[in-house]
Amino acid sequence: MSTTWKLESLLQLVRRRYPEWQDFTHPSFVQDEITYKQNSAAKAAVLLNQAELDRLIAVGDHDEMMQRLDRVARDNNLLWRNVPSAGDTAVLSYPNLDKPTFCTQMRNLLYGDRTTPERLQTFSDYLQNHNLPNKWPFPTYFLFICHPETEMFVKPRTAEWLLKFMGLPLRVSGPPNGETYTAVHHVASLLHEELRPFGVRDMVDVQSFIWVCAYEGKKRTGRLDAKGQVDLDIPPSVPQMNTHYEITAVPTLIHEPATWE
Repeated sequence: MSTTWKLESLLQLVRRRYPEWQDFTHPSFVQDEITYKQNSAAKAAVLLNQAELDRLIAVGDHDEMMQRLDRVARDNNLLWRNVPSAGDTAVLSYPNLDKPTFCTQMRNLLYGDRTTPERLQTFSDYLQNHNLPNKWPFPTYFLFICHPETEMFVKPRTAEWLLKFMGLPLRVSGPPNGETYTAVHHVASLLHEELRPFGVRDMVDVQSFIWVCAYEGKKRTGRLDAKGQVDLDIPPSVPQMNTHYEITAVPTLIHEPATWE
């Protein structure tokens, strides 16, 4: 997949929000999108590292593990939690949840021996088979926040926008699955490589870059429904040459909301 000219289009979108954006050290970009995610990742590294989860499961302290998961989930606004029973973290408060089994499944999702897509598929199958809430943001958030160097946070509408933009018309719907995660992660990894000249460090940088692009792309196409946004927000089929960037506005504060996927 060729991404070079598409990167130019993405850079134009980022510079609509941050006209002086030149690399991943841009102060406003870092303040708005990077710092709080890195802080959450640092907290997860203490509370949800493999040794701690193994210890909690071994001593049967599943309530403590559940509290830690909830604490990390609440640490930022990436997950929608306004209606607990229907939000992204609904499974954590699900009535009569088998906590020992759930905690073991979470541990295996985050630190199992198999590939991430395989672990995600197994976790999703477990939730489906037990009629538990099963949405993309929950498992991929914890993968992302516990492994910020390598894993990707998936919100369906943002992921669909990205895939369509990059020429992969794949719907991100239904329960999480390994095949779709592989596709999203592959595109994110390609972008990571393309963004090296701009000082990209990890998937937190990539995810933040993608989200700003998707947000600005959505503004460009108006308040259409998800399908309309994806269908219309496609770069031109032929790259535009001699792109010139001009500073046209002072960026205003933007912070990634949990309500727009």
